[in-house]
Amino acid sequence: MLNTNATSGKNLYDFPPSVANQRGSNLTKSLIPVIQEPVSNRADEIWNNILDKPVRRKSVSKARDVIDISVIHGDLMYAQYPVMVGHILKDGITGAETAIDYFYEGKLSERNAVGNYPGRVGESLVLFDPDNEPLGAIIIGLGEVTEFNAYRLSKAVAAGVINYAMHMRDNVNNRWLDTDLNLDRENIETSISCLCIGTGYGKIPMGESLKSVIVGVAQANETLESLQGLEHKKIKIVEFIGSMSISPRICMHN
Repeated sequence: MLNTNATSGKNLYDFPPSVANQRGSNLTKSLIPVIQEPVSNRADEIWNNILDKPVRRKSVSKARDVIDISVIHGDLMYAQYPVMVGHILKDGITGAETAIDYFYEGKLSERNAVGNYPGRVGESLVLFDPDNEPLGAIIIGLGEVTEFNAYRLSKAVAAGVINYAMHMRDNVNNRWLDTDLNLDRENIETSISCLCIGTGYGKIPMGESLKSVIVGVAQANETLESLQGLEHKKIKIVEFIGSMSISPRICMHN
């Protein structure tokens, strides 16, 4: 073939190489093809493959629960449920907190004076009194004002909602919500009112504020659902309170 530069009419690509004629091979049968599974580039899955451990597949997450959203225009006196407000770290009792502090006879100022008041993201305070207006308060820590953003707001809301659910489960007796008070226990335990947190001092757009609250509530609901043991009530209703025009469609933006 080298002298004539020809292959005697035979095309090398028409015939696969013989296994028996390969260097160092005495096999006379064709090799059995091995089907290999795709190799993951995740370190944990590679380690499981080395140890021949079964690979755990993540289950498809199910749809989140529906959260009803309503908007009212007015002050805290019109809130139907415990009101969630934010507090900047190292700040005083101001704004909506001042009104809540008045209605709850200085309980916010008292806690702030002794250093037992939420300031950092993840800290929260829950007050509840069915004889009062509003019915309760959820004060959530927002951290340093220079570090405040929509992401931190959603984390702060999630922590506050979880604390609220546990507080209602552990501390609110059925006798507090009897028919004489004309209060619906189920709706109160699964509902919150909320201000437009962070749109002033935090300087985040109103749409981002409302969206962050809803995301935080949804995250809290997922956490509560994953907890084992005693039953926790998830939030089904979020009532936004504002003195300026707020469209519910802002909440669904982006």
